[in-house]
Amino acid sequence: MKKELRLLLLILEGVITVALSVVFIFTADAAQKSGVLVSVLPSLLPTLLHLWITLFVAITFSFFYRITVGTEAALLPLLFTTISLSAIKMLPMHQSFSTLRLLSPYTTAVIYHFSLLYTAALFLCMSLFKESLQSKRLAQYVAVGFSFSLLISLMAPISINDPSFIYQVCISDSLFSMTITVITLLAILSFLLPLLEQQNRNRQSVGRPLAYALLIGGNALVTIPCGLGSRYFGLFLYTLGLILLLLVSRAHRVWT
Repeated sequence: MKKELRLLLLILEGVITVALSVVFIFTADAAQKSGVLVSVLPSLLPTLLHLWITLFVAITFSFFYRITVGTEAALLPLLFTTISLSAIKMLPMHQSFSTLRLLSPYTTAVIYHFSLLYTAALFLCMSLFKESLQSKRLAQYVAVGFSFSLLISLMAPISINDPSFIYQVCISDSLFSMTITVITLLAILSFLLPLLEQQNRNRQSVGRPLAYALLIGGNALVTIPCGLGSRYFGLFLYTLGLILLLLVSRAHRVWT
């Protein structure tokens, strides 16, 4: 991926992070004035932390990760930006306290569904094509994944009248939820199963797949609606996976 495109994606992620952080602040302030901050804050906080942790790691990789070719180098900037989009699920909570409509409920839901599906597809692509692909071939996979993710998100049944939509965007279609789960599990298995066949293991060969497995599983628990405890546990796994990925990358001399 060209340096200019990587920088553009980083700026876009930064804009998304700051904009949604402002939404969080206004929502928390409105909730405090209404006397419901205690019930609102725990559900929003994991999403905000997930958003800023992702941006921090994206900035770190952007300035210190010196490999510019290969599947990982090409997809990580796009992956981090796509992950940050999932935090848009906070908007319904904001709109329940405000008359200002930043986006329509349906548009918010489509963007959220797209983020989940495209993130899972990018993780799967990284797990299947660990070795370098031709830039043209990789760009085709990315474009096809983008198109299908957007198309499926537009076609998926979305119920904005679901009671849970008052607090955050939810997945109302079981088939879509199952699709996300299957792709996510395939990506995790694609990273971990090759470890069973390795005879000469080292920190790099074990650390990187393990980091991505933690990253994928943790991200799914944070972004996909589930219990509050699961979200905080997912945030822990996600952070652990990112730290491990940074340490492995640094040890592998891909650091400037």
